[in-house]
Amino acid sequence: MDLQYLWQGRELKLRILRNAKKNIILRKIDSGSLKISVPKYLSVKRLLNWLDSHQDVIARVLQTPDLSEPKTEMLPEKIWFRGQLQTIKITSQNQFCYENEIFYVPHLPFLQQQQVLRTFLQNHAQTVLLNKLAEHANKMNLSPSQITLTNAKTFWGVCRQKTGIRLNWRLIGAPDFVMDYVCIHELCHLWHANHSKAFWQSVAVYCDDVARAKTWLKKHGTALFLLG
Repeated sequence: MDLQYLWQGRELKLRILRNAKKNIILRKIDSGSLKISVPKYLSVKRLLNWLDSHQDVIARVLQTPDLSEPKTEMLPEKIWFRGQLQTIKITSQNQFCYENEIFYVPHLPFLQQQQVLRTFLQNHAQTVLLNKLAEHANKMNLSPSQITLTNAKTFWGVCRQKTGIRLNWRLIGAPDFVMDYVCIHELCHLWHANHSKAFWQSVAVYCDDVARAKTWLKKHGTALFLLG
């Protein structure tokens, strides 16, 4: 099924595939079209409403290479870590090292270099992000059924009553106030399944940086995906 969608004054062609289990998954075909996998039960109206409220996701996906383009196999010069841009330097040493705000990456094939950095960031996310989530849950007197990380490309976090809360590991690149906001946001979904007025009132009770965090993610969120 194909649809036309008006985005920032230009038309995008949407190719809709009903082959997703739960989440909405966007992939770029070219500069003017997206492939979107959605659950079978999701109506077109609900999909369009979701797109309207996730303009930053569309922008991020449109900045990725076309499906038909070969990927550039080169690490970026800098990546975000704990809210700061850190330099990446390729070294002749055999061992990966992070010190003085510099990632020293061995001279290896690109995919191995990428995996070394991703593993470092994911390990830190496992500790920092999940500890933050547990601390906020304790303060809010909430008990998610499970807390874990996700490799999702279209959301920062997801909360379900049965399966718990999953946070995108790439948030380890963001400042603490952004990580705190996402943790609180997802925890509040245990009280409110939607983004109602009551939901946002609950978020505001526990987070003073909602607007600042949303602004940071809108401005820098795309850069958190430089390692895939």
